[in-house]
Amino acid sequence: SNPEEETAFIAATAKATNKHTARGFRNTMLRSFFGRFAEDDREISFEFELPFVDHDDGAKYSYTAPSFEFWIALVICVALQAVISILFILAAWMLIKKNREKNPTLAFLACYGFLCPAALYLPFALIPFLNIPNMILATPFIILAFANMLHCLEILYDTSPPFAERDVFNFLLYHASPVMLRFHPKTQEVIKATTEEMRHKILLAAFTFCGTIVLQNVLLVTHYEPFGHHELVSVAEYFNWRHLGNNMANAYLAGTNLETGTLIFGALISFVTGYSTIYLNDSPFSKSTSVADFWGRRWNIQIGGLLKTSVFKSCMKNGVSRLVAIFLTFVMSSVLHEYAIQGGSITPLNPTRSPHAPVLGRQSAFFLWNGMMMVLERLIMSNKFIKSTWDTSIPAPIKTLCIVMTSLPISKWFMDDYIGMYLFDDFMVAFPKIRKL
Repeated sequence: SNPEEETAFIAATAKATNKHTARGFRNTMLRSFFGRFAEDDREISFEFELPFVDHDDGAKYSYTAPSFEFWIALVICVALQAVISILFILAAWMLIKKNREKNPTLAFLACYGFLCPAALYLPFALIPFLNIPNMILATPFIILAFANMLHCLEILYDTSPPFAERDVFNFLLYHASPVMLRFHPKTQEVIKATTEEMRHKILLAAFTFCGTIVLQNVLLVTHYEPFGHHELVSVAEYFNWRHLGNNMANAYLAGTNLETGTLIFGALISFVTGYSTIYLNDSPFSKSTSVADFWGRRWNIQIGGLLKTSVFKSCMKNGVSRLVAIFLTFVMSSVLHEYAIQGGSITPLNPTRSPHAPVLGRQSAFFLWNGMMMVLERLIMSNKFIKSTWDTSIPAPIKTLCIVMTSLPISKWFMDDYIGMYLFDDFMVAFPKIRKL
């Protein structure tokens, strides 16, 4: 053989081997980086005593600083989510948007036959590949999956706001943004961000973060039962004050955890794009005036808004009655939450923890119940006398209490699997920890 050819072959092989080795090294480093968050192994920063507390027993407390590496890991996961979303939405632009009118069959097949299954499969490949053992770090990829699926439905049935349809940049910005943009309710035009709004979001994020620290520490040491353990042996026990108090504390914790991240990343998106982003929650436990108001305009506006544009509006556009469209939206919500629980269960198990098997159907029961409550409310409020009495004669705090009580007694069905799978324990790494020694 020709010596020059042999030399060229050896050089090419060495180059390919080095490239493969470098890539493998980077993958190993990334897997090792995420793998360190399998358990909370932070060292105690310092010990202290509380003033005005009886110290005869020699009681001391420890303070453990939050892990800044964890926040870096979370930013990396959100950045990966954003990159994957951009690539996915570009594929949706090419396969669905461009074929929606001229070749609807191809657009339909691309949506349901390729992109939606690919979106739902992706976390089950990515989470083990990246060796992510922490539920919070896995969450962006799980949210990514069903958000991209819902965006595909929105694109297929053309229910996006006009802003998203103008050009490919707006299309990507609307569909791939990790935090939803805000639109004017009448014109459906995107709202411009202001410096005051961004400043308010940063201050609110700091306030919410501090509140979450306190609540997270209290709930962790009480095993998420701050009002004491209560067995549910009968239907009446669902209305026991201890049970309701525990449910409210855990629901508030879920809300503040999500709100903190949404405010921080939302302010960052507003700074980069100049567009306003949503506030995740709008006082659902203190200002709700109806079941529809609670679920449609106040609690988790990110997912609620996406379900509204992708499922509810698609159903209405295709001739489905309003009541059926409402219920089908909750059916989709129940399916997606079941999916989220199953997706979270694939994270590698910490050997120091007891395994938890999610109860299939519990998420569905919770959301289907609330779907029925919304349909029932609409049927009842169709009576003009009842609606007038509710609107004008019932004090606002009583209204809110009634609305919250339609779901609070059974919110354990929703929260138990997340608690059992150590979702909130995993987030504790991001917060200061105070413990009695």
